[in-house]
Amino acid sequence: VLTDPAKNLDSVPAKTLITPRHLMTHTAGLGYSIVTKGPLLEEYLKQGINPGAVSKTPIPGFPVPAPTPPIDEFARRVAALPLIAEPGTIWSYSIGLDLLG
Repeated sequence: VLTDPAKNLDSVPAKTLITPRHLMTHTAGLGYSIVTKGPLLEEYLKQGINPGAVSKTPIPGFPVPAPTPPIDEFARRVAALPLIAEPGTIWSYSIGLDLLG
C-alpha cells in the first residue's frame, strides 16, 4: 500500500487480501487512469494498465498510454504495483472490474 501516493511508489505490505467483492465494489485499493495521480498513474500508463478503450483516437488532455497487454499479463503487472489504499477501507473507482475479466 502506498505510503505517500503524491511523491513516490514507496509502500508497505497490505494487511488484507483483495477479495472478489472488493474488486466488484471498487474497494480493492486499486487505481484507475482517470482518477489516479502522481507516480502510480505514470507507472500505470507506462505498463499499459488501462481500463477498457473508449477511443482509438487520442483524447485531448489525456496522456497516450502504452498498449494494454492480454489479461494474464495485465493481472501480473497490476499485482507487481502498490495499492492506493488498504483493501476494504475506501471506495475509489478502479480497474477492479477490468481485472475481474
